[in-house]
Amino acid sequence: MKDLRARHVAAQIIPMQWIDATTVPSADSYLAPGRATPSRGTVYLLWLLPGPRRQFAPIGQNG
Repeated sequence: MKDLRARHVAAQIIPMQWIDATTVPSADSYLAPGRATPSRGTVYLLWLLPGPRRQFAPIGQNG
């Protein structure tokens, strides 16, 4: 997330605390990547993607 912080310092719309809280999966969470679905986790209506970097996608829910 350092890249996100560096690029958007002047135009920060979403608080970094919210981004941090919504994009860091808990290892023991039933919503962690690989538990909510075979390849993704979910929190705050964002899908958390597996991998070495914190990746997320606002794919949506129920349409």
